[in-house]
Amino acid sequence: MGTTLLGRDDEWARLRTALDAGFEIGVVAGAGQGLSAFLTAAAEDALARGHHVVHMAGHRDEHDHEGAALQQLIWPLRAAVAGILTDDDRSAVTAAATLRPRAGQDLAAALADGAHRLLAAPGRTGPLLIVVDDLHLCDPLSARVLRDLGRRTYRNPVVFLLGVRRHRAADLLWPGMCTIELGPLPDVDAARLLDRQAVALSGRARLRLLDRARGKPRAIVELAAAFDGAPAWAVLQPPPSRSDPLRQRHAADLAGLDPATLALARQVSAQLTDEDVTAVLAASGVPEEVLTSAVASGLLETDGRTVRFADPAAGVAAYLSCSALERAALHDRFAAVLPGAPHRTATAPETTTAGPIAAAHQAAAAAGPSEPIATALERAADRVTGPDRRADTLAWAAELSPDPADAARRYSAAALTAGRPDWVLELHAAAEAHGGATRDATVQAVLALCRSGRTDEAADLANDPDAAYILDVYRGREPDEADSRLGFPELFLPRAGALINAGRWAAADAVLTEAENLSHVSGLAVLAAEVATLRAVLAGLRGDRAAARLRPVMRPTGRLVAWVHEAQGLAEFADGNHERAYQHFRDFFDPGGHGRHLDPYGRMLSFLALTAVWADRVGDAGRVMDAAGASEQVRALLNGDLRPAALDAAGPLEGALAHLQHGIRLRRDRRIRPARVELSTALAAFEDLGAAGFADTARNELRAAGADPAKPVAAPGATDPLDRLSPQQRNVVLLAARGLRNQEIASRLNLSMRTIGTHLHHAYPKLGVGGRHELAAMLDAG
Repeated sequence: MGTTLLGRDDEWARLRTALDAGFEIGVVAGAGQGLSAFLTAAAEDALARGHHVVHMAGHRDEHDHEGAALQQLIWPLRAAVAGILTDDDRSAVTAAATLRPRAGQDLAAALADGAHRLLAAPGRTGPLLIVVDDLHLCDPLSARVLRDLGRRTYRNPVVFLLGVRRHRAADLLWPGMCTIELGPLPDVDAARLLDRQAVALSGRARLRLLDRARGKPRAIVELAAAFDGAPAWAVLQPPPSRSDPLRQRHAADLAGLDPATLALARQVSAQLTDEDVTAVLAASGVPEEVLTSAVASGLLETDGRTVRFADPAAGVAAYLSCSALERAALHDRFAAVLPGAPHRTATAPETTTAGPIAAAHQAAAAAGPSEPIATALERAADRVTGPDRRADTLAWAAELSPDPADAARRYSAAALTAGRPDWVLELHAAAEAHGGATRDATVQAVLALCRSGRTDEAADLANDPDAAYILDVYRGREPDEADSRLGFPELFLPRAGALINAGRWAAADAVLTEAENLSHVSGLAVLAAEVATLRAVLAGLRGDRAAARLRPVMRPTGRLVAWVHEAQGLAEFADGNHERAYQHFRDFFDPGGHGRHLDPYGRMLSFLALTAVWADRVGDAGRVMDAAGASEQVRALLNGDLRPAALDAAGPLEGALAHLQHGIRLRRDRRIRPARVELSTALAAFEDLGAAGFADTARNELRAAGADPAKPVAAPGATDPLDRLSPQQRNVVLLAARGLRNQEIASRLNLSMRTIGTHLHHAYPKLGVGGRHELAAMLDAG
């Protein structure tokens, strides 16, 4: 993307396209949605690409000063071209710069005339980008003059990039502009932005902060700074030491509001989830016209069903501006009007039948522990949406439980549904402190510790078969995908590994992306490290040298060890450092040739064999093969045996590398024609896999053998194309040519679908076809 912005790839691509085309661009966003950061990144990118850039911004305190905003454009341009202006130009520019119109002009004409002469100055060279941030805060006269300037033409390209709040976009943007909308960040990018803030927030406090920020970047940054290290309760009811800076920063948003608007704003600030507009108006006691006015001013925003502060951080500041008694009253008013509101009488002031949102407001208003409110929350937990919200509701119920045994039970239940490991451990510790966690909660804590890379601590808790099984998986044992004990994200990795082995690298990429997103949202540190390592392996397989050079983020353990060795070995191999590549694979085995660690997918011996040939270390590798009890197929790779039976049993990449290796040997032995066949076969396989680095090597070798890499090479002396295939490949190709799918072929030949795919993968380059759609025509022609 070329910037450090998160979650803006599509918008950035549109911006670059529009800038390159010379379009006028309007970027529209709500409060706190990263508009200024986006425009700043655009300005930096334009500078790096050779544009001249002038950056101006509207300010609240200058809104009533006519022409103030435009001075930020006029003065820098005036300084840049002062030496080449004519006397008349200089006079017009001075009038605009000093806000003193010449005779016969009003201020608008003077500003437009002076600015236009600067933009049209003959001595100005190169494209000019004018970036205007917060156009809605510019004085109206400057905004009108900018619109006039944007409609004119200039000798050298001038592009306007305007940023404006959504509620003023229709009034201020020009007709025909390219408009780019900035929405909230997706959940995964919001979580990543919070991670970048280097703040210490527990799982539950983190959830509440992200809930309140609603994907708006500025709110995430401001709230993270305000609540760094805060417990969950402090995000709702912080002490003054945390609340004062945030409240003071947004005091201007509330200053000067009339009583009705202020009452509405404070009621909105007390929302806990998606309370609807009707409930907000009923609780605040103000008419709908007040809401309409607050939305028009940009203070609030609504989608017709719900209403929120346009800037979430301002909403938190408004809530914090209330006293503790005022906050409790706000929540009481919500609890009274929401669906499922509790029934109160003089003899029964609290009941346990409140709806989920009403129960949450009861809890927020509570002055201390209350079993009726705790029970209402516990019952409401089954009706909330999402496991994290359910965990939050149960944890709240535990906090309000007078009986420690009830608190321990509720904390344990919360631990079973909480997502982030740090939150699970926080809840498990709370349950232990109140009399003891349940067995299931302890199993969940073991998983959380393992996910955080703390397997030694997990071992102290793993006194249960399920907990011990989880610990074994993290220490290197591959999970059984059918095992009901592990319906966990860790199963992404066996899936991705199997797809890599089958040569389905694009599908593996998709699985790793899904796992990567989950690791960021749920804070799964070990999973994130494993995904990064497996991505490096995939980069190495593709011959991407830079991406394969892994920088581990934690000490490798379990299956990570094999992947680290594999990624580093493949990076060296792709770089032509064959001895180093061999050493990486050799270091995976001890001096006696036995594996030091688990090899999840059995590739280490295959790559050891292949790199041994290139590094002239066949003897040493042979001793490892003997100690490891290597299969005949792996030994065949080491010995240069390229019989179809040996190659067909190898994985797609191993087989392609073997063909490449053999082709190079044949070329160096001056057996040019068979060398071309082997190299062409290797090239086709590499291209099919997407192994760009290895494909380049095969092309270079083909050119050295006097062949055109763009043309398939037929096997010498072949008449029937099927003669080039092994018997098994022949059977598979004949059935595929008849239109049978892989699953049908596998059923007929009693083979796995992976084997069928491998046979076809190796057959296509031998037959000179690009895929199964060409098989029938090729056989008819033969």
